[in-house]
Amino acid sequence: MQLETHYMNLSDALDVAKAGDRTPVTLERLAHVFQCTERNAKFILRKMEEISWIAWHPGRGRGRKSEIELLADRERIVEEVARRLAEQGDVRGAIRLVQERGRLAEGAERFSSWLNEFFGFTRENRPERALDALRVPVYDQIGSLDPARIYFVGEGHLCRQIFDTLVKYDPEREDVVPRLAHHWESDAEGRKWTVYLRKGVLFHHKRELTADDVVYTFERLRLHPNYGLLRSVAALHSHVVEFELREPCVWFPRILGFDGGSILPKDLLELRGDAFFDEPVGTGPFQIARRTDRLCVLDAFPHYFLGRPHLDRVEMHFISEVNELPSLPIRLDLVQKGACGLAFRDDSEKYAKLRTSSARSCRMLTFNLRRPGPQHHPLFRQALDELIDREAMIAALGDDRLRPASGFVEGAERATPSPDPERIRSLLERSGYDGSTLLIDSSSNRAKETQLICESAARYGIALEPRISRFCDFQSNVDRQPGHIVYYSVVMEEGEATFVDFVFSPASAVGMHLLDDAHRETAADLMRRMFLEPTPAGRWRCVDELSEAIRSSHAMVFLFHSAFDAYFDPKIGGVEHNALGMIDYRHVWFKVAVSDELNKGNRSSRSG
Repeated sequence: MQLETHYMNLSDALDVAKAGDRTPVTLERLAHVFQCTERNAKFILRKMEEISWIAWHPGRGRGRKSEIELLADRERIVEEVARRLAEQGDVRGAIRLVQERGRLAEGAERFSSWLNEFFGFTRENRPERALDALRVPVYDQIGSLDPARIYFVGEGHLCRQIFDTLVKYDPEREDVVPRLAHHWESDAEGRKWTVYLRKGVLFHHKRELTADDVVYTFERLRLHPNYGLLRSVAALHSHVVEFELREPCVWFPRILGFDGGSILPKDLLELRGDAFFDEPVGTGPFQIARRTDRLCVLDAFPHYFLGRPHLDRVEMHFISEVNELPSLPIRLDLVQKGACGLAFRDDSEKYAKLRTSSARSCRMLTFNLRRPGPQHHPLFRQALDELIDREAMIAALGDDRLRPASGFVEGAERATPSPDPERIRSLLERSGYDGSTLLIDSSSNRAKETQLICESAARYGIALEPRISRFCDFQSNVDRQPGHIVYYSVVMEEGEATFVDFVFSPASAVGMHLLDDAHRETAADLMRRMFLEPTPAGRWRCVDELSEAIRSSHAMVFLFHSAFDAYFDPKIGGVEHNALGMIDYRHVWFKVAVSDELNKGNRSSRSG
């Protein structure tokens, strides 16, 4: 790549318009361009001549300069280097190279087309067998792979490929099903739970899972808010674990199925400490083969207890913000939601679309009551709630926004009348709003709707200043110094049990800083009632009560319910959304047509 960089620098320094033009130049200037000695500059020129990138015409006679003729297509060299970077696992660097060093829009367009083909299904024919791999572009940087610390959907999705929990929630049955545990039971009160582990389950480093791993995992969760119920955990046998709770909970197994309770190997975690989570080892269907800040390679775990995945490999390429540089646009026609997507342009003629049957996500504005400002007054919050025209925003933005939200979940949705300017101005006047500016935190994937909210507020004299963070930085920025208002969303992955995490997790909108003490106590009381409620319907009533308490006081402003979309090549099988709205890689497989194999064979024969 060094020689290519020298050629790009040479082309830039000489400002050559087209290949074939001669330009007078001195060795002294070339040494400056190459940032080397004149002797090394001669060596670089000789290398370029050998591969016909330049023609060197030495000056003859005193006072006559030498001339250089650039023969290679500079844009093609930029593209070739960018392709090599992508193939080596640095797609982000490849995009940046084309944006920074490319000059022509057609070069960026060619690279964009190549990159679109780079992602998706690839088959590598090896002597032993073909290797089926899936290359996935990921716009959301993955942060922690410690299951106890994950917050974003993308992190949860990746952890579910690597780890397993004792049980798993089945949203269709509204009940838990076996995973690492094959049976569980409790005493009559629901305070002591005994869990029986499967035998023969292997971690990725080939050691069998035992009760000691389960005890170790939950001991480190004793201070985690989601597991505050846990008084003690003990191994009764190599494959039997007993949990004792501080108070009864008739649906404790649901909590055992939270991602935070993914079972970790005691030996490796004790050996490596926090470094374990850089390349963690679990019992999941995929094991980490390579991980950098720009690439995560997952290989199928052949000894997975629920059956080996159909895929051999998944390459997750972290792109971060697309077109973050103001130069040449890289046109990624890829539809990618978090870490889930499959290939996958929004092209109705070539690609199939999968959408969840109902909304599983709720978006909302939350108020930071730990920071001084007008957001403390309920009438100000009500005014902001009523001035947002949700139907107009859905019409303007479309995408995965389905309908206006009146609470955390779909159900008794209320009509959303158009904003009443006179009423809104009256609310603001009665709230005593003085025109001060409020910061509203949002991630880059919510920038458009955040801007529309700011524009709507400005029409009523409310000064909202958007503070947009890259998705991967959003939570850490909010943790450090949250604004007056924060744009959040919650995915209803675990049904009503989601609210245990949403209410008590220190990283959540409720648990961190966004509700006052009265709402916190209301939420805690509802959670205690949920612990003793044996039926899903009864637990949902508690969730509805919490929604109503928040809605009536405008402690949050509910915005939209949204669905999950994925576009994919119809040749890809096993495409189904899981509870996170992601595509489980374990079920994905590829339909290779006989004609495709015959064509490959014919091409091989001709090339031979």
